[in-house]
Amino acid sequence: LSKRFGYTIPIPEATLNAAAYQLLNQKKYAEAIKLFTQNTQNYPNSPNVYDSLGEAFEKNGKLKQAKENYKKGYDLAIKIGDRRSAALIKTNLDRVSR
Repeated sequence: LSKRFGYTIPIPEATLNAAAYQLLNQKKYAEAIKLFTQNTQNYPNSPNVYDSLGEAFEKNGKLKQAKENYKKGYDLAIKIGDRRSAALIKTNLDRVSR
């Protein structure tokens, strides 16, 4: 579509997240992290993309990076007033902060 219309059209957040979770479930951590990272670049104002990236880092045993991304997602959710996402992400943040 980007080529057809002459400007960048990013892959929808949910579509890229679904593909990344498929890779994560197959334990293809590097590939999943790459897609989740792309989602943070495409949708930097979405708390969900940081939560998902945090989960990928957590499952890969990279707790420092997981904590950083969960924190970013939590802070963003608070900033935009998304209390539901904030509560969910806070649970993840607390788990890796022990």
